[in-house]
Amino acid sequence: MPFLNRNRRRAIGGSLAGVLGGAALATGLWPVLGDTGAAAAQALVLLVPAGVVFALSLGVALARFITQVVDPLAPMRAPRPMGVIQRTLTNSLEQGFVFAAAGSVLVQAPAPWTPGAAAVLAATFGAGRLAFLFGYLHSTFGRGPGMAATFLANAAAGGLAVVGLSL
Repeated sequence: MPFLNRNRRRAIGGSLAGVLGGAALATGLWPVLGDTGAAAAQALVLLVPAGVVFALSLGVALARFITQVVDPLAPMRAPRPMGVIQRTLTNSLEQGFVFAAAGSVLVQAPAPWTPGAAAVLAATFGAGRLAFLFGYLHSTFGRGPGMAATFLANAAAGGLAVVGLSL
């Protein structure tokens, strides 16, 4: 089997699309959110991941109500969209914790650009999670762009926090 088989090419392509899309979004948002104050940036850093988790929790509850699959551990097989929403919820909870921690440190860094960077990355994080959900609902490989955009937001928040603290 060749190393760059069809599945690996799809995964790499989705990841590249997510990184480039996330970077383009962040670049486009800088003129709008670059002057965000520390208090507003901190609110975005905490409320965007919390809002994603809250919305997905409501989605899981609604899916369970509609399908009447109230016990996900029961032997009855749940419809794929319900499983995708549940998987997106657990993944978003994990990624949201990482982003909230890194973004909070970024906001507190003494460099003047850090609150704006945190606000831009919060919006990028939220867009990445949305792309992950809708892409995953389409196909397993469809989640790649959202996963990569989320990773970009998390890595940038952590990396810029270290840079901002070292200045």
